[in-house]
Amino acid sequence: VPGLVISAYTQKGMVIGNSRDDAKAMFDHTSILATVEARFGLPPLTARDQAVNRLDVALNLDVPRTDAPAQLPPQPGS
Repeated sequence: VPGLVISAYTQKGMVIGNSRDDAKAMFDHTSILATVEARFGLPPLTARDQAVNRLDVALNLDVPRTDAPAQLPPQPGS
């Protein structure tokens, strides 16, 4: 399942899982659940979310980035 992780704690331009041979970069829907469980110290709900890779691999910065725009550009026709 393709997905995006958007965070101030993610390195700019980072791509995870661009190789089918990399088992550490295989995720599924329960990867989100497993990431939330790990982040908040919650026990796994099932064996599936206990065994799946978590998305915290994408949260690879200790300090948040500050290069996000403060305002969105004007939209056409507005």
